[in-house]
Amino acid sequence: MRMLERDSSKFQHSILTHVTCHLTPLIRVEAMLEAARVGCGETRAVWLLLRRPNSTVPVTASFHNTLKFTTKDWDAASGEVDDSSDMPDQYQIEDVEISLADYVKGTAVEEFAARWEELSEEHECTETFSLSNAKSLSGTSSTWIYSYTL
Repeated sequence: MRMLERDSSKFQHSILTHVTCHLTPLIRVEAMLEAARVGCGETRAVWLLLRRPNSTVPVTASFHNTLKFTTKDWDAASGEVDDSSDMPDQYQIEDVEISLADYVKGTAVEEFAARWEELSEEHECTETFSLSNAKSLSGTSSTWIYSYTL
C-alpha cells in the first residue's frame, strides 16, 4: 500500500504513529505490517496480507482505501514526542485494484516451446471473442491486453 508523503510545513511539528490501511468492502486481512512512526518529509509503507477467497477463478476487485493513524506533537529541537497529544485521524487515499496481473508471477523459462508442448489439455482454455467493432488487429490486441492487464 502506498502512503502519503509528509512534506508540508504545517506538519513539521507532528508525527504520525500506528499508521494502518483499511479496505472497504472488507476483505479478510491475514496480517498487517503498520508504519510505526512517520515524520515530516518521510515516506513509509504499510503492508497487508490478504486472504484470497477459495476459488479456482481469480478474483478481481476494487477497494476503497483508508489510511488510519494517530497524530502526535513533536519537538524537532529535542526530538521528544508529546504522548499526551494523541489525535486519532483517518485519510482516504487512492483505491486499490486487484486484477488478473496480481495472480501472475513472471518467470524466465528456457526452451519455452518445449515447455509449452509438455502442458496437458487441462491447462488449455478456448474463448471466442467478437471482433465486429475492431478497426485493426493491433488496436484489438492492445484493447485485449489492457482489459486483462497483462
